Amino acid sequence: MEVQTNKEYAPHQLEMFHVLKQSDLMRILQVSRTTLYRMRQNPNFPRQLTSGKHMLGWDSAEFYSWLALQRRAR
Repeated sequence: MEVQTNKEYAPHQLEMFHVLKQSDLMRILQVSRTTLYRMRQNPNFPRQLTSGKHMLGWDSAEFYSWLALQRRAR
């Protein structure tokens, strides 16, 4: 499975690269699919990665960094 992204990774970074699925984000954020869709419309939300037509994913490091910023902003 090849993940397409606008960001390039050095070989040592790929070892720690982990992709979160949409269901993971819904569980972590405790939101519905519709609410997650609305959140994704915000330009500050982490970029999604795609693999094929139907697979959505997010870089876990980028997502958790974004989440930490959201929590600090409260």
